[in-house]
Amino acid sequence: NFGGIHDCFLTTAAEMTKLRQVVRATFAEMYADDVLADITEHLIGQLPIELYKKLPPLPKVGQFDIDQVLNADYFIS
Repeated sequence: NFGGIHDCFLTTAAEMTKLRQVVRATFAEMYADDVLADITEHLIGQLPIELYKKLPPLPKVGQFDIDQVLNADYFIS
């Protein structure tokens, strides 16, 4: 039993452990790559060159290991 509305997810109490695992795994998968670089890559083809040249440089990617969310105590509630 699983449901969702916008950015909210619901299930029965018996399935909550599975829901938490799935949401964590999906989040980690979504953000495993440099999302900001991906967005910039898509913008390159849509912006005129003079606007693209005005974009600030991308910030450096930090050291956070996104897989840590897989074991986080307070990731979703």
